[in-house]
Amino acid sequence: MSGPLVLGQVVGRLVGANVDAALVASLGEAVLVGRVPAEDDGGWQFRTSAGKAVALPPMLDGSGFSRESMLWPLRKMPGSPPPKDWIIVGRASSNDVVVVHSTVSKVHGRVQLQSPGKAIYVDAGSSNGSSVGLSKLPAESPHPIHDGEILSLGNVALTFMWKSSLLRVLTRQGGKLG
Repeated sequence: MSGPLVLGQVVGRLVGANVDAALVASLGEAVLVGRVPAEDDGGWQFRTSAGKAVALPPMLDGSGFSRESMLWPLRKMPGSPPPKDWIIVGRASSNDVVVVHSTVSKVHGRVQLQSPGKAIYVDAGSSNGSSVGLSKLPAESPHPIHDGEILSLGNVALTFMWKSSLLRVLTRQGGKLG
């Protein structure tokens, strides 16, 4: 399982004078950045439900980054389910990337990081669907995802970023978050 990092807690270790090389390496090649909207009832739910998004993700220029922004490294975890070249994203704790929200399915989708700068996302037939930008994705249909694009899992909107872009934005901001 890959839990999210709170950007405000790790930004000083990602850029600046005290860079933690192990932390930077642990991010893998790409990340998802954003915030999970609050649940209506605040409780865990067995079934995936519909809801309303309340938090906009950060943009590639760094606007929208905050101390509360979450950072999900996109990397395959040791012992995680196959296929080995796909990163499984969803609500279940056995996934490579775990996004806990009632509108995110247990196994919501898959990300494949191909050559540098090229990534593919596939919705796994999730209950509330996936979107890249404003395009709703059909289930099981590969879709390219580009640096800075918004990937919506149900009603959770996250920004896909290559690690180099994230570090460039944080460096340009001097490690300061809104």
